[in-house]
Amino acid sequence: MASNALSQEEENYVRMSLLLTGISPRAVRVLFDKEFPPASLSLTVNDKKVKQKLNDLRGKRVINKAQWDLLFPTSGITDSKTFDVTLMIALLRNLPTVPLVLPVNGYDQLPVTTETTPASDLARIKHYRNLLAHLNDGKVDGTLFTTAWKDISNAVLRIGGNAMKQECDQLMTKPLDMSSQEILRDLNQAKVDIELIKQTLDTEVKQDIKKIKLDHDKSKKDMKVLTFSHANLKRSHNLLQHKQNVSNQQAKRFKKDVNRLELDQINVKVDVKKLTDISEDPVPWNRREQIITAEENTKKARRAVYSLMASGLHGENGLDPSKSISTFRTYVMPILLCGLDVVMTTANL
Repeated sequence: MASNALSQEEENYVRMSLLLTGISPRAVRVLFDKEFPPASLSLTVNDKKVKQKLNDLRGKRVINKAQWDLLFPTSGITDSKTFDVTLMIALLRNLPTVPLVLPVNGYDQLPVTTETTPASDLARIKHYRNLLAHLNDGKVDGTLFTTAWKDISNAVLRIGGNAMKQECDQLMTKPLDMSSQEILRDLNQAKVDIELIKQTLDTEVKQDIKKIKLDHDKSKKDMKVLTFSHANLKRSHNLLQHKQNVSNQQAKRFKKDVNRLELDQINVKVDVKKLTDISEDPVPWNRREQIITAEENTKKARRAVYSLMASGLHGENGLDPSKSISTFRTYVMPILLCGLDVVMTTANL
C-alpha cells in the first residue's frame, strides 16, 4: 500500500505527536517509578494520609474521575503503566516524599533552557502537550518543531536515560514510509490522546470558572452577612455602653441614697432613744423644767429660813422680832409660795 502523502508541516505534527504520546510518557514513568516504586504503589495510594491528599486533589479538579479509577481500580492492583502523563505529573507535584525543586516560573510556564531539574523537565513536557492539543489544523511549522523537539528530547534524556534519547533521535529522522495501517494506527492513537487532553483541559477550565463564580458569589453573600453582622454588633455595643453608663449613674445615686438612709437611721436611733427616755420618765417633759426651778427655789428658801433662824428670828439675842418677820415675808415667803405652787400643780397632773 502506498505511503501517506503528508506535507512537511503535517509530518512535523505526526512526529511530535508520536514523541509526546509514545516516548515522553515512558520517560516520565521512569522518574515516577523511582519516586513511587511499582511494588508498593498500591499500598502508597491507599495510605490514609495519601488518600486524603488525593481526595483533596480530586475536589480541586486536579484529578478527574477517569484518573481516580486508575488509582483505585475495581479489580487488580494499581499500576503506573496505566497512568497518563497528566496524572503522573500531578502525583509527582503533590505527593513526593522528597519535594521536587519547583521551576522558577512554576509548572504552568515553559522553563528557560538553563533550568534542567526534573520538575523543569516535567513542566516542559506538560507545556508542549498542551500546545499540541490546541493545534486544530494538525500542522507544526519548522521553527516550532525544531525548538520543541530539542526541548522535549533533552528532557527525555535527563529523566529517561540515553536509550530513550536515541529513540527520539530515530523518530526524528526515520522516514514515515511504514505501512499506511501502522501510520494511521499511531496517528489515530495520538489524536485520541490529544483529544483526551483537550477534553480534560476544557472540563477543568469550565469547572474552574464555575467554581470561581460560585466562590465569588458566596464571597459576596458572606460579605453582606458580615457587614450586616458588624452593623448589628456595633449597635449592640453602643446599646450596652449606654446601659452601662446609665447603670453607673444609677449606682452612684443609689450609693448616695444609701448614705443618706444610713444618716437618717442614726438620727432615728437618737430620736427613738430620746422618746424611750421620755416614755420611761414619770414626770411630763413639759413640767420637768418648772419642777427643777421649784426645787432650786425651795433650796434657796430653806437656806434663807436657816439664816433667819440663826440670826434670831424668834427675838433672841436682841434682834427686833418685827423686823425679822418683815424680812421673812419679803424674801422667804415668795420663794416658798412659788415652789409650793409648782409642787401642787405637779401633784394635780
